Amino acid sequence: MSRCSKGKGEIMTEEVLGVREFAQVLQKMTHGYYVIHTFKADNAILDKLNTFFGVTEDIFRHLLIDLQP
Repeated sequence: MSRCSKGKGEIMTEEVLGVREFAQVLQKMTHGYYVIHTFKADNAILDKLNTFFGVTEDIFRHLLIDLQP
C-alpha cells in the first residue's frame, strides 16, 4: 500500500486476516493470505493500484470497493 501513501492517498486501517482456506480450489491453490486495507485516494491512484494489483503475480485476486454512500 505504499503506492497509496506515495500519492495523495491516506491509509486509514490495515486488518491482517492471515492465511485462510479458499471455498474451492483455484489454480491448484487451496489457501490464501488475506489483508483488508481501508484508505482514501483519488481516482488516479485507484487506477494505478488496480493496474498494479492486476499485474503482480503474488496477488491472486483483489477487489476495490467505494465505501462512500
